Amino acid sequence: MERLLVGNFQGHYNLLNWVVLVAGSFTWENYRHQADVYRAYQIVRKNKVPVENIITFAYDDIANNPKNPFKGKVFYDYRHKDVYNGLVIDYRGIMYAMELMDTLAYMHSKKMFNKLVLYVEACNSGSMFRNVLPSNVGIYVTTSSKEGEASFSIYCDDKDIDVCLANDFSYAWLSDSDHFDIKRRTLEQQYEAVRKCTVFSHVMKYGELEMGSLPVGKFQGHYDLLMHRNDEAIAPNAVDRKPSYQAHLFSKSRRLMLAATEDEHETALRKLHRALQLGQIVKETFREIVVDVTTHNIPTPTGLSKRDELVSEVAQHSSHLMELCKAGYEVETLIDSVHNICS
Repeated sequence: MERLLVGNFQGHYNLLNWVVLVAGSFTWENYRHQADVYRAYQIVRKNKVPVENIITFAYDDIANNPKNPFKGKVFYDYRHKDVYNGLVIDYRGIMYAMELMDTLAYMHSKKMFNKLVLYVEACNSGSMFRNVLPSNVGIYVTTSSKEGEASFSIYCDDKDIDVCLANDFSYAWLSDSDHFDIKRRTLEQQYEAVRKCTVFSHVMKYGELEMGSLPVGKFQGHYDLLMHRNDEAIAPNAVDRKPSYQAHLFSKSRRLMLAATEDEHETALRKLHRALQLGQIVKETFREIVVDVTTHNIPTPTGLSKRDELVSEVAQHSSHLMELCKAGYEVETLIDSVHNICS
């Protein structure tokens, strides 16, 4: 699953704010996830959160990627404002995820935060918190989509860069934080604004919803913050939005259209055809797995407890496995079925 996680930790009287930024994907086609995180870094730095209070995780394979026509730079929309310059990345390379809810429960039990706000960008991201996150542990979460729903990518038609530059939900809340007086703008006001402009997925909220009355600046700023406004934000057109699980296909289509030689055209066409074939194979395979599991097995109380990074073709169908787990089918049953169908 492709995902972006932004966590903001509030300490006593805003003096000990910590910001944790995580870009949980890599490769050139996932450019947008790192771009969102880098933009978030620049915004909280502008809001005077000290460098030492920001922890940033990113694979860092975009800025100097051979496919990047702007070496050493990363943009988040068509204005090409660089958000890589000045960035401090604390952890690079492969990251191994712990169970998020277990981690949050542990942090709460150890009183590691006063209040905590999470912004989560991922397909099906609502499934991480719906009927799971308690409403009394000082955690407020907004997600890019509800359970069983894709999130969307935007700015996918840049004339120079052949990938999507941002995610719809993340671009919306980051623009909101960048534009409004966050000492007065509340989390609830931001949520409602982001929900209305993120038109192709359902932005959701979970946890201690009473925290919605708190100002955004309590989490994204520092105590002596001087307020700023950014009136340059531009709204994406509907045609710029693509389902996240199809963003890599759009990139491959762009390369096909922009091919300058016969060899480039042949290579681009072959890669696009291969990706489309894979998508169809995966769709049919998941359908067969669901039929096999539900026809030949009986549900039990246990289910899957771990998810790994998935390629886009698989990620869009992974909700089928989630539904089987919820229905109570054993992990071994699902694994056996995958082996039977795929062998």
